[in-house]
Amino acid sequence: MAGTRRQQIATWLAERAYTLDELVRACGVSKAVVAEDIRHIARSLPASRRLRVEPSVCRRCGFTFSKRDRVTDPSRCPRCRNEWISPQAFQIT
Repeated sequence: MAGTRRQQIATWLAERAYTLDELVRACGVSKAVVAEDIRHIARSLPASRRLRVEPSVCRRCGFTFSKRDRVTDPSRCPRCRNEWISPQAFQIT
């Protein structure tokens, strides 16, 4: 791995969208650590770049978690209470 863990994550996110679980598997650290890294990367990006978040979607009723600010995935849908939620994905654009 070249550079720090955060630099490597930023490089990956600049290439394509990744879910939190994909980054956890690639880095070999806990979700909490990667979530904090993503929050830090989002704050430290230059003004010309931003962290784009593809929101989670309930696979049962189609509810989109568009106003969610958290990096971690939601546990259940507020509309139908189902736990079948697609994970959000992150990408630097």
